[in-house]
Amino acid sequence: MPSLSQSKNMIVPGEGVTWTFGAGSPKGNFGSLRTRGWELSIDYNHRFENGLGINAMVSLSDAQTEITAYGDTKSIDSWYIGKKYGEIWGYRTDRLYQKDDFVYADGKLVTVWALNGKEVPANTPGAKEMNKLKDPNGVYQDYFQTGTIKFGPGDVKYKDVNGDGKIDGGSRSVGTVTDENDPNYGKRDTGDLEVIGNSTPRYEYGIRLGADYKGFDFSIFMQGVGKRDIWVPVFLLSLALIQVTVLCRRLLQVIIGEKIVQMLFIRPLIIWQVPILVSTCKHRIDTCSICLISVSKTSR
Repeated sequence: MPSLSQSKNMIVPGEGVTWTFGAGSPKGNFGSLRTRGWELSIDYNHRFENGLGINAMVSLSDAQTEITAYGDTKSIDSWYIGKKYGEIWGYRTDRLYQKDDFVYADGKLVTVWALNGKEVPANTPGAKEMNKLKDPNGVYQDYFQTGTIKFGPGDVKYKDVNGDGKIDGGSRSVGTVTDENDPNYGKRDTGDLEVIGNSTPRYEYGIRLGADYKGFDFSIFMQGVGKRDIWVPVFLLSLALIQVTVLCRRLLQVIIGEKIVQMLFIRPLIIWQVPILVSTCKHRIDTCSICLISVSKTSR
């Protein structure tokens, strides 16, 4: 059965005001959101001639919520018109960097200076030292690089989604680029960011099975979530995965060789005695779950 729910007159920030106003924009009750979904339920009961009774119920539902009115905010880090509740913004992964993606001299990685995805002279303000890419048209990921860590074999390579020759988040706004000299003029000002998932539980289901016979009853009830994306700090993953990753790498190096292993595993690194995965700061996980609520047996 389809369903539709709307919430109106929510208190939200008002339209933007000029700096001469002397204060923040006043709030008003002109926000609204809409939830659309559906629910399906099947119920079955039957009793046999010998007195055995059985019953079963299966239910499945799904819903998504979208902002339909919310001031004039455009930031993807806030609420804006058209935003779906729980959406996750991130960068699209291409693959893992391989050894063949970089330039070597005497067995060591050659470094260059890069800014906005391109090689630049070493004295360029804001430039970062990075491992040199073999592809002359390769896009450097200097936007993500911090500290002394340099992108190398085993690290995640992201896609240049908007094709401007660099990888960044733009102004993190769903508004359009207004600078006519910008190659992204007229496009959404989110750079290479895009919606890569949603943390809202989807396809929630429940299963109930039961039987009774000559005074004895038995029932079991399960419920779960068919799909949900989770955005978690990387070290929460690596604490559990780092030991498995290292063990699997060593085993597969013996079985299938180092070159193939480089294609399969993200590069691990230990920093401040805390294991992390250098490739990215956060990860999105596709999850599903099922929970056994109760099992009961009674007699009368």
